[in-house]
Amino acid sequence: MAEWYSVYSEPEGPFMRNQSLRVGASWYVLAAAMVLISAAPRADGHAAQKTRTIYASITDKAGAPAANLAPADITVREDGQAREVVSIKAASAPMAVAFLVDNSHVAQAMTAEIRLGATSFVSTLLKLSPDSTISLATFGDRPTPVRDFTSSVPVLTKDTGRIFAVSGSGSYLLDAIVDASKAFKKMEAPRKAIVAFVDESGEEFSNAVRQQVFDAVKASGASVWIVVLQGNGAATESTEGRDRSAVIGDLPRQSGGTTLTILNKQGLNDKMKHLASLMANQFEITYGRPDQLIPPSKLEVTVGIKNLTVAAPRWTNQ
Repeated sequence: MAEWYSVYSEPEGPFMRNQSLRVGASWYVLAAAMVLISAAPRADGHAAQKTRTIYASITDKAGAPAANLAPADITVREDGQAREVVSIKAASAPMAVAFLVDNSHVAQAMTAEIRLGATSFVSTLLKLSPDSTISLATFGDRPTPVRDFTSSVPVLTKDTGRIFAVSGSGSYLLDAIVDASKAFKKMEAPRKAIVAFVDESGEEFSNAVRQQVFDAVKASGASVWIVVLQGNGAATESTEGRDRSAVIGDLPRQSGGTTLTILNKQGLNDKMKHLASLMANQFEITYGRPDQLIPPSKLEVTVGIKNLTVAAPRWTNQ
């Protein structure tokens, strides 16, 4: 039996070799035909595509939301390739917002201003977007959850009115952003946002490094919005401080949010109100994407009207 199997399991001779070549060639032809069929255009001459929706802030020189925008005013590119903008309209989907507040030791000198600014942010955002939800956490000494997601203004304002600085503590902003991103990754919500207030003069002690923060936020699908009280630069001398500066400066821009800077504590309240208004007045942009095996990685959104500024994601997440 062993001899019989060895003879007929490995046929030899020119005839069998030619047959093998013919079979192999047939498979190549079939595979090529399948590729051509899958790439074939639709009956209307256009490549098959699906739509994707993103959220963007588009503001004028005064920082007010733009008005009367049409799809023709917007250009969307993925990996440099222009996409068809199907629609643009005021965003109506509720937001899920993780609100992170600096209560490290440097916040002791501005406890009243932090409480007022945090309360103004919560009340303004939920007035403009009543179906949205907000969670609250602090990050002095360590990231500390204060309140899970809720749309109750009385509950949240009671919490913000109790924020206090932890004596002798440092900032753990980067760790707090990573924690919020991990929570968002498990959550189904069309508009996810991480909002943070940080005093830049405080020392940063997070374990997370900048790339970990960027990766976590990208995976979560959230945008990042930061209000920063500008420091004297001493806190950037450490590796943790430099990582925090990189996150503050670049992460909001990459994720579709923004960074707002204040020079003194008196400016916090107005800036938090302005931030809430920016977020509540985003635009929903829907565009077409051709079916393709490898998804794009870079996104660019521009507006063809002078004196308008766009804050939109620069990565695609899919």
